[in-house]
Amino acid sequence: MQPLESAGSFEWLMYYLAQPDFQQWQNWALLRTLAQTDSKPGENLTEKRLKNIGDHLSPEALERWEVPPKVISAEVRVSPLLTLLTAVDLGRHQQLNPTGSLVFINLDDFNRSDDNDLKGDWQAALRLLNFYQFLPHVYALTGTDIDGRKTPDFPRITAANFSNKARDFGQNNHQNNPQWEELKELVLEDDLLPALDRMNREGWPVPEPGYELENEKGAGIAIAELAWTDAKIAVTLTPEDGEAFLNAGWKVLQVEDFLSSLDTLGKTLKE
Repeated sequence: MQPLESAGSFEWLMYYLAQPDFQQWQNWALLRTLAQTDSKPGENLTEKRLKNIGDHLSPEALERWEVPPKVISAEVRVSPLLTLLTAVDLGRHQQLNPTGSLVFINLDDFNRSDDNDLKGDWQAALRLLNFYQFLPHVYALTGTDIDGRKTPDFPRITAANFSNKARDFGQNNHQNNPQWEELKELVLEDDLLPALDRMNREGWPVPEPGYELENEKGAGIAIAELAWTDAKIAVTLTPEDGEAFLNAGWKVLQVEDFLSSLDTLGKTLKE
């Protein structure tokens, strides 16, 4: 990914669409936050930066990040109007935990003047947001409405602003793999959705949804809601489909049996 270091947001988007490896992009964002930190920023400077983030967002934003006893930080002045503030928990970073970085992108467009390149600053802010979006604790804020020059109240983050998915992401290191997200859109059985999130987190091989079993003449004879074709394991919705897969030499599980055997099945599929 080194050639993308100086590329623009469009090039990043094209690269991601060509190689949608969420984990790789997330690790790169983690690495960048660590590389930007001051080697010896001093406790007072770090406390000042954390207070700045808390004042602009809310104390709850810091509480949700779970500020550790020892924090290293950075303040990058991208332009007179655009500032990037980051804080890093080395303990979580060593575990490649994406919650180990806190990122705040602040575009102070209220105090702009004719000398400022506001359009360029907006583009730079969006570029930063595109890059750091793979981390769960990233915030971007502007100071005013770009046309009316009206200063809004700064957002106050409350628990209601956080969806269960975002909360699970931060606490459980949930990897938002595009393949799993697409899979969730394709399955018919809603009871499987929590299991798919768990399988994603635990690194299961991605199953094939709606897999059609064919006979020797190529005619479809049964459907599996989920299928691991290499292991010949199928999750079916009806006994008739299950029997067809069983006769073809597959291991077959109905949804209820599948959900109750995730622990043992996961070990088998990840071997």
